[in-house]
Amino acid sequence: MIKVNLLPEDRRKRVKKRRKVSKPIREIPVMLVVIGLLAVLGTCLVLGLWHWKLGKNVNVINGEIAGIEKKIKDLNVDIANVEDFKKQKGDLEEKLGVIKQLEMKKKGPIHFMDQLASAVPPRLWLGEVSENGNSMTLVGFSTDHSQISVFMGNLEKSPFFSNVELSGVQSKMGKGNKTNASGVAAKSFQLVSAIHMPDVPR
Repeated sequence: MIKVNLLPEDRRKRVKKRRKVSKPIREIPVMLVVIGLLAVLGTCLVLGLWHWKLGKNVNVINGEIAGIEKKIKDLNVDIANVEDFKKQKGDLEEKLGVIKQLEMKKKGPIHFMDQLASAVPPRLWLGEVSENGNSMTLVGFSTDHSQISVFMGNLEKSPFFSNVELSGVQSKMGKGNKTNASGVAAKSFQLVSAIHMPDVPR
């Protein structure tokens, strides 16, 4: 079938130009859509990789946090054990102190009397021993003053006695008084001393 274009020549040129221009215009949107899709896919891929990397880092950090929290719990357990050990040690030391005091009270008087008896020289006799708090009064007889001095010196050497002082000496003769072989009256004396109860050997 033969087609005859009856349009004037100037209009035919305009229609040809319009057709030439409209053809590439129809092709541009398809290319833009493809490019846009590729850009969106690339962006999604990059975001996906970035999100995956962040998730991996978060998992690593969470693992480190869990490890640190476990160490803190272990340290808290160790601290609690140390506190329990200190408490038990304190209780044991307190009990040992009580036992030591009881032993000292039990053995102290024995050692005290032993020290006192050892301090008495040959020519001296004790007639009375009285205790008042942390001091003790000793009353006795001796043949001479030198024996009293020896007795005082022996007491000062003992850890149970200190600040030994002579409060009086009298020469007495009569019934019931001690005399030496020559019939000389014995010296009556009185001593005052501070007393202590130090730790005694077991």
